[in-house]
Amino acid sequence: MRVNNVGVVLVLLFVFFTLFIGASMRENADEDFNIYNITNSINISMGCDEIFARQANLTNGEFIDINEIKSERIKRMTCVFTQAVITLSIDGSLFMIEYGYEHPENDYESMYIILRMLIWLLIISALTPLLIPAIALIYLAIVGIIKLVKYIDEYIKQSKEKKK
Repeated sequence: MRVNNVGVVLVLLFVFFTLFIGASMRENADEDFNIYNITNSINISMGCDEIFARQANLTNGEFIDINEIKSERIKRMTCVFTQAVITLSIDGSLFMIEYGYEHPENDYESMYIILRMLIWLLIISALTPLLIPAIALIYLAIVGIIKLVKYIDEYIKQSKEKKK
């Protein structure tokens, strides 16, 4: 559960900072500056072509080891997943930068407040496993002090009775 909280906070931080980057670019830009010239010039190249070419060579009809086929499939799935995550993050950040650039009038203060609250909730949820042992230690300390005080009172009463 805490890992999910960290993921949500990281995604929100990512969105917040990309929006902020776009808004700050708008504040410092010239009149003829176009954000789309910059964002469209970014090219994503993964290098998965070698893996797909190897997969095509495996299917030419010759007998191959089953472990080699499984290995190539796992490599292809890993490459496609990595490519999808990187494409989503880069295109998402470009979209957020463009949105922040087009709408610098938006106030991102509310997003900052939500992010701050989520970070506090994350800290509290990380400390909750320590809460029960801390309460137990406090309880045992209080009970121990009470028993110690009672023991000292009994000892003092017994010593006074022995003197009489």
